Amino acid sequence: MLLLLSSLAVAAAAPVLVSDWGGTVRYHHEALVSTPESFLYLGVKNLDARAVRHEIALDTTCTGVPASRGWNVECTLDRVALAGAAYPGDQDDLDAILAEYGRLMTGQVVQLVVSDDGRITTVDLEGVGKQDDRMAEIHEAQRQLLRRAFAPLDLGLPRKGVAKARGWKQKGQPLMFELMTAYGTAGGSTMGHELGDEQGGGVVITSFGRGNVGTGLDFELGAGQMINLIGAGTARFSADDGRVLWREITVTGEYTAQSIQVGDITAYGLAAWVGVLHDDGTIEQQHGPG
Repeated sequence: MLLLLSSLAVAAAAPVLVSDWGGTVRYHHEALVSTPESFLYLGVKNLDARAVRHEIALDTTCTGVPASRGWNVECTLDRVALAGAAYPGDQDDLDAILAEYGRLMTGQVVQLVVSDDGRITTVDLEGVGKQDDRMAEIHEAQRQLLRRAFAPLDLGLPRKGVAKARGWKQKGQPLMFELMTAYGTAGGSTMGHELGDEQGGGVVITSFGRGNVGTGLDFELGAGQMINLIGAGTARFSADDGRVLWREITVTGEYTAQSIQVGDITAYGLAAWVGVLHDDGTIEQQHGPG
């Protein structure tokens, strides 16, 4: 009888972790992306520039409605700030292009599809025109930036909301293990999460995973370089509200031994965080409201 009561007490103490995007929540997002082999940005007119570092800061207002097996969420881009480091000779053009992108994106809407376990399965940008090939490439570049900034909110929760033995695996490929490319990311990855103690009005969830990936185009051609990704994250999740209060993630990517070329050091890097933005301007931080 004592053993049974003890087991029931442990089960009762485990919080139910269910994603709930109902109502409205504001977030502040920041992300730093490293692409040593560069990423091409096109301006609306004749400018173009290649960047090796990409910095993103957003304030968003997100509202969700229930959908089949999850949520449809619309996030208005209230504030967009972009910066980056370019190849030698391209910095002035890059600064002009990113300033242009910021103006185009501000006030537009990011559409998310979120599964019932909290995984983000779709990130799309509405309101920026794709009327010709150049604008379609500009739209895709902006979408790639947004996918990095929203990656910390992609937190797969345990089956039926209960973490057995305080740990679980995330289904599918997490956003944090996507490469910054218009050709998609192919390959495999694993991501595990572990439930920690309560802190600052939420429970702590730590994450760790690995991936072995390449671009979809490289896989199609059979000549691509494979990249080993290692990622980690820490979150505070409100079981009462069903939402991420704060989360930071880091990813490092290095070429596999078979893919290394002379001069290769790292292939990809991502450091990003997101926190609830309160009406008084404070932002949730690691240990509680900032």
